[in-house]
Amino acid sequence: MPMPFVDMASYILPAMGAPAAVTVKRRAVGSWADGIFTRGAETLISMEAIVQPSGKKQLDKLPENERTRDAINVWTRAKLLISSVEDQQAADVVTWNGKDYEVLAVEDWTEQAQYCLSICARVGVG
Repeated sequence: MPMPFVDMASYILPAMGAPAAVTVKRRAVGSWADGIFTRGAETLISMEAIVQPSGKKQLDKLPENERTRDAINVWTRAKLLISSVEDQQAADVVTWNGKDYEVLAVEDWTEQAQYCLSICARVGVG
């Protein structure tokens, strides 16, 4: 009997490695008033994720100027957010092993297979 596509995360994520506890810092959309931008409130979200070092295949998906930063792949069941100028949305920041990583690229498979791959680069490190 074929496996339903939506259950793939139950098989794929455990094969990637042991889950780790991460914290996601998500900032609400900011707003403009009288020419002054006010940042949205920050929310902390605790979740489990599979964390791996990023390889060449993932680094090639990042803008060229971001490829030298320390990067990780973060596999989650929830979609993480990248920055959006149009929506005035700040990128999520993943805290793992005491270090912050900004989400720079996302492969969203949450509708099809209930997982998401986020490529994240270390904050504050060249």
